[in-house]
Amino acid sequence: MSTKTKTTKTKSKKENLAALGLPALWERFKEATGETTKSPNKKFLVRRIEEALAAHRAMTYVELSTDQRFFDRFSSASFLPHTDLGRFPSIQQIRG
Repeated sequence: MSTKTKTTKTKSKKENLAALGLPALWERFKEATGETTKSPNKKFLVRRIEEALAAHRAMTYVELSTDQRFFDRFSSASFLPHTDLGRFPSIQQIRG
């Protein structure tokens, strides 16, 4: 997809938001941000919706439980006392 096409799509999305009435913008705002609003300022609502949608697009989901190193560290951190005593040199000195 070319940059011009992306710019055109982005511009049309902005125009679509700007063309909505306040009740529709309030609903889109709630969908995008998870918050409710009764702001009568359409420019503010459009900007906040665009910011929230940009943040949603930028997020990446990472499945940590498939990484064995993470799973090992998570499991060892779940126990008290901590199972990796090498991380606590002062305790090693006390235990001798």
